[in-house]
Amino acid sequence: MKKILEFGFRLALVSAVASGMLTYMYQITSPRIAENARRQKEEMLKYVLPGADRLETKVIEGQEIIIGYTGQKLVGVALQVSSPGYGGPIQLLVGVSPKGRAWPIAILADKETPGLGKKIHDYWFRQQFVGKEARQMRLKMDSPEGTIDAVSSATISSRAVTRGIRQAMEQVRDFVSQGLVERSQGG
Repeated sequence: MKKILEFGFRLALVSAVASGMLTYMYQITSPRIAENARRQKEEMLKYVLPGADRLETKVIEGQEIIIGYTGQKLVGVALQVSSPGYGGPIQLLVGVSPKGRAWPIAILADKETPGLGKKIHDYWFRQQFVGKEARQMRLKMDSPEGTIDAVSSATISSRAVTRGIRQAMEQVRDFVSQGLVERSQGG
């Protein structure tokens, strides 16, 4: 019995020391991690809202949107959306021009299959969306109005990205039509 108690005490001591060290390391690194995440998000926003030199964050109907400006001119609106893919949710950052066309998109996170679904990150796939309106955001294989080529052997992932972008663009269009986001003659 004495050996069991001694072993239990040693295990508890090791666990306490390890927990303390993990807490200490978290406290030291968490500000740097938060700053890196902030910088990465800012760079992604500059990518999906090209030319924007000023970004404003607004919450509309529970959805955080980012409005990009060059001087006083509206460059576009960006929002983060999630769409169910093959391996789980695909997190997208979608930029929409004032004329309702897609800016470049950024894929923030996904759990798609390496070598197949991960091809949604390929430039050729993401570039297909740029300049298109929401009604054009359909796979060619699914609709005669479709303008998007699916990634071969990754149809579910391709549909998820296309659907997420279309939904984001429709949401921005609704915000603009309700007067919640200003219209502009730019881009």
